[in-house]
Amino acid sequence: MRVAPPPPDSEDTPLVLALEAARIALRKLAGRTDWLLWLEVATPLPPWDVPEGFREPYFTAPEATEESADETEDDEAEEEVEILEPITGVAPGEIDPGDDTLFLRLQSSYAAAVTYLDAGIGQLLEDLGEAADDVLLVVTTDGGQQLGEHGVVGPVRPWLHEEVVHLPLIVRLPGGAEAGRRIASLTQPVDLAPTLADVFETSLPSAQGHSLVPLMQGDAEQVRDYAVAGHRLGKYAEWYLRTREWAFLLPEADEEAQPPRTPQLYVKPDDRWEVNNVVQHQPELIERMERTLRAFVQATRQSGPLHVPPLEEPQTVSKDEGGTS
Repeated sequence: MRVAPPPPDSEDTPLVLALEAARIALRKLAGRTDWLLWLEVATPLPPWDVPEGFREPYFTAPEATEESADETEDDEAEEEVEILEPITGVAPGEIDPGDDTLFLRLQSSYAAAVTYLDAGIGQLLEDLGEAADDVLLVVTTDGGQQLGEHGVVGPVRPWLHEEVVHLPLIVRLPGGAEAGRRIASLTQPVDLAPTLADVFETSLPSAQGHSLVPLMQGDAEQVRDYAVAGHRLGKYAEWYLRTREWAFLLPEADEEAQPPRTPQLYVKPDDRWEVNNVVQHQPELIERMERTLRAFVQATRQSGPLHVPPLEEPQTVSKDEGGTS
């Protein structure tokens, strides 16, 4: 279901219109046992159209306490707390990595949008009422956003860092079964189709992914040894291979472009935001991961079923070897 954006003079946000369209669709589906409602919303994407009530927690000064009211004159001389201003949108491009204020404004504005979306999903579940116990709810997205974590905002570099490739995948099982359980397993967007096919008890032989139902029900610990992503932007591209212990980024450029940035390797899950590139300390591991990555990319370009190459990773590699602190 795609919902048209509101007219310029409308007081409703796109999320409000999307939720109302979902309510109408759900009323039409009432009484059916097997149905799928696919709702696409762009609330987390800039420009962030968020009601004031959801911005306020991120952009107001902390309330004064009784203790702070009795501060001495010396305490009053301390620097006042800076109140950030929200950002509705920012032009894609590079930003000053040292501009902490801009970074916090970006992150807080995005957080307000996510909070607003979360409230909308909660409202949708309330509208379902008792019927929510019979519904499988899946919340995910098609890509992350660069919001200054590595000095850029928006899709201006094909850099496949954590903020871009680590997508939310939240599943609410019927009746709230397994509520609160987090699963540390590598999944990919191609797993969504076979998962839905499994839920509807139908076959999908052409799908390249894996059903995640065994993971959700606790019958399996993982569905793949590694995950792969790729992104091309103009003359530049970057490939990404992620295992449970490592994240490897392999930049490329065509012959007419300037040399791309160097390969990147990060320890996972320790280096969550990927700030400590340890590629120079693991030459053998890099060679093996690059071979695996290139073999996988080549396999995707072949006709017929996808034959996933095995992961080449030496068992003797130590994560603590060389500058990973």
